[in-house]
Amino acid sequence: MRVSIGTVAVAALALASTPCRAQDDPRILFSGQGGFDSFPIGTALRDLDLLGGTQVVFQREDLLLPALRDGPWDLIIIRWFDTFEGPLAGAIIDELAAHVDGGGKLMFSMAELDEQPELWPILGIESAVDVVEPLQDLVATYGGIDPDQWHPAFSGLWRVMDDPSPPPTSDYGDWLEPGIGSFAVAVYESDRHAGIVLSNNGRVVVTGAHWDYWDLGGARIAEDQIQWLLECPADLDGDGELTVFDFFEFQNRFDAGGDDGFADFCYDGRLDVFDFLEYSNLFDAGC
Repeated sequence: MRVSIGTVAVAALALASTPCRAQDDPRILFSGQGGFDSFPIGTALRDLDLLGGTQVVFQREDLLLPALRDGPWDLIIIRWFDTFEGPLAGAIIDELAAHVDGGGKLMFSMAELDEQPELWPILGIESAVDVVEPLQDLVATYGGIDPDQWHPAFSGLWRVMDDPSPPPTSDYGDWLEPGIGSFAVAVYESDRHAGIVLSNNGRVVVTGAHWDYWDLGGARIAEDQIQWLLECPADLDGDGELTVFDFFEFQNRFDAGGDDGFADFCYDGRLDVFDFLEYSNLFDAGC
């Protein structure tokens, strides 16, 4: 379906401009099983020169909870093997929910996500089911082959390691089922189950694949996710504010049919009213 939105953007004139917070030194909380050196996310943070504002805590509930309460955080990154357990689990989940509900950005992966359904509504997924062998490469969901058309949170193929060893303490990760308003940006190649899901108007990225069992391209994938979450995709004119002029820029891109700038915000290979709705959601979510 192809629609014209030439008159729709005029409604944005009533919207006040929204300044975008500078991201020169964002506050990032990273909790991983190996501390900062947890590959590949620590590598991505280092390569993106984001160390100045990053606080790192190990995979321990007693360290994570007070760190979460030390917010607000521009981005929270969770990369755990196992579920949140013990007396602090509920409080940790509540803090993550408050962060997301308040407009915060979250990059999340947990090998045992299938065992903690309390997290699914926060992450925008309906369910998580254990990945089983044989493991599969992750590929972009976009129908084309032009990498410029893939979603920025997943810029390319992510291959299974040549000979992954069996997981010692947990599993290979999960297949994900996106919830309402969420969509996959990467799927497992053969069965097409979601492997990476974007939710909450682009503010939450959930990775189902256990990072340790896919190849070194994981550092690139981690960079994609971090950059997407820290940038402001709705600020199309790049002036640091969300204003009616961003709507006009989207309208121009849309009317050009994708030939003069990218307007396919659903990343499904076509331009239709759903791209306008998705852009409106990103605009409403702010920076």
